[in-house]
Amino acid sequence: MGEGEGEGEGEGVFVVGAHARRYFARPDVVHVRLTDAAPVEWGLVWPAGGATARVRAFGDAALDVVRGV
Repeated sequence: MGEGEGEGEGEGVFVVGAHARRYFARPDVVHVRLTDAAPVEWGLVWPAGGATARVRAFGDAALDVVRGV
């Protein structure tokens, strides 16, 4: 199976964060909540050497939002 194949065809299982139910809803895909799984953690990443002033400013702004500043 290639990337993205199988979902919605009764052939695959893929673990995603809870947001997928809202943002990527499809009538042929069923989302089953895993109540005993650890929460999904997200983070910003970029290529090594790609931390331009604009990228750093975005990261700082995102961190401010998370911290409630």
